[in-house]
Amino acid sequence: MVWTSLGSTGIFRLGREYSLLENATQAGDAGPPPHRHLRQDEGFYVLEGRFTFYVDGQTIEVSAGQFANVPKGSAHTFQNTGSGVGRMLVIVAPAGDFERFIEEAGERVTTTTPPALPTGPPDATMIHRLLASAKRHHLEILLPPGLQP
Repeated sequence: MVWTSLGSTGIFRLGREYSLLENATQAGDAGPPPHRHLRQDEGFYVLEGRFTFYVDGQTIEVSAGQFANVPKGSAHTFQNTGSGVGRMLVIVAPAGDFERFIEEAGERVTTTTPPALPTGPPDATMIHRLLASAKRHHLEILLPPGLQP
C-alpha cells in the first residue's frame, strides 16, 4: 500500500516484528513535526540523497549508504537537505502502531512520487486528525506553539 502524509510518500512492507517503509521526500522538505514513538524504535537507512536528523537535541547528517538510529522515546524529526528527491528505508519495531497511525493520519495514493512542498501552514482539521491518531497509536507529536490547536 502507498500512503502520503506530511509531504512524504511511502510504501509499507509489513513484517511480524517490524515494518519497513520506503520513504521519498522532496528536496527541502522539513519532514514530520518533531515527535516521539512511545513503543517503537525507528531506524533510517538512506538510499538516495542527504538528510539531517534532529534527535534529542543532536544534529546527525546522513547520506546515501548511511543509517540513523532513533531509540523509542527520543524526540526526533528529519529534513531532506539534499538537492533532489531523497529516499530512505524506515524500519519501525515492533510493527503495528506506526502503520495504523499512517493509515489514519495520511492519505492513500497511487504514485510513489512525493507531493510538492506545502505552500502554507497545515490546516486545523489535519492537525486535529494527526494529534488524535498519534495519541491512539502511542506517538507524541511535539507541535510548535504556533500550530497548537
